[in-house]
Amino acid sequence: MKKKVFLMPHQVQIAGWVLAGVSLLVFVGSCIFTPAYQAKADPVTWFSLMFVGLFLVGLSKEKVEDEFTVFMRTRSALTAIALMFAIRIVIALTLALALTGTWVTSAASHERFIAWYDTESHARMLKVFKEITGYGGAFMLYLIIYKIRLVRYRKESRIEE
Repeated sequence: MKKKVFLMPHQVQIAGWVLAGVSLLVFVGSCIFTPAYQAKADPVTWFSLMFVGLFLVGLSKEKVEDEFTVFMRTRSALTAIALMFAIRIVIALTLALALTGTWVTSAASHERFIAWYDTESHARMLKVFKEITGYGGAFMLYLIIYKIRLVRYRKESRIEE
């Protein structure tokens, strides 16, 4: 019995690559040629469209979708989730140890760290770390890992022939 894999047709992957590529080109071009803010250069819009394109790429079938590619998809997704979880744990432990003063040698340096941590720019940086290690970051990492594994597999299978 063949397993049912809920993936979009291969043509959707092609459309996703086109959408992601055009979005990236427009974003980079608008940053280079129109540095002042304009509605056409809104990074949120272009990053969103690029993410939608990559989402379509990641959830579309390959030209040849066999059991091994499904296995590589699953393995890549689990690897990406595990890596993001590990990164979150490392960041949380690092901040917890630093905030408790475990890594700080003196009270003055501990106070400097607290002052550094409380600034708005560093709070934004921590929010970015949280967002990067969230679902979107895990999906991007999955896509990268999967495509690299797929290219390596195809290259090795061509060498063996």
